Amino acid sequence: MDAIALPKNLFDRAMKAGVTTIRLEFSGGNDEGYLDVVVEGGDNLMGKKNDPKLDEDIQEWADDAYGYSGAGDGSAYGDTVIYDLVKMKVTTQEWMMRRTESPEEEGDLEVGSDDEGSCCRECGNPMMVGDDGVSHHLSDDGWVDHDLDADHVAIAEVE
Repeated sequence: MDAIALPKNLFDRAMKAGVTTIRLEFSGGNDEGYLDVVVEGGDNLMGKKNDPKLDEDIQEWADDAYGYSGAGDGSAYGDTVIYDLVKMKVTTQEWMMRRTESPEEEGDLEVGSDDEGSCCRECGNPMMVGDDGVSHHLSDDGWVDHDLDADHVAIAEVE
């Protein structure tokens, strides 16, 4: 990102208020751009800002001047612009997040039943409770076993 000249009126106000640096922190990557303005220096002995509206005016100017959209592929990125009013220098820097992968680990695939091993306490056969709250015995292939259901109600074992 190229730095844009700081407007003279903001520069003059910042110098009068004792500001040493103005830092613009842009971030985006998910179709929204954000801007944080950090103004260093410029506090009086009571810790209050010498020009309380200066931060707000810098924010408004930077939003308009830079027009940072934040458009991207979902990966975080950003730019930093630092106006050093003491050294009369401006520094720019880009940053971005990169995906870092750990080594792959392989294990055995385990497949459980939908009801993780529920068995009927009466007969010991597999069973399940449907979304409607009705319990059913299950055949070996996972279908409802109507013959066992006709014999007795499937009631889960309690551990």
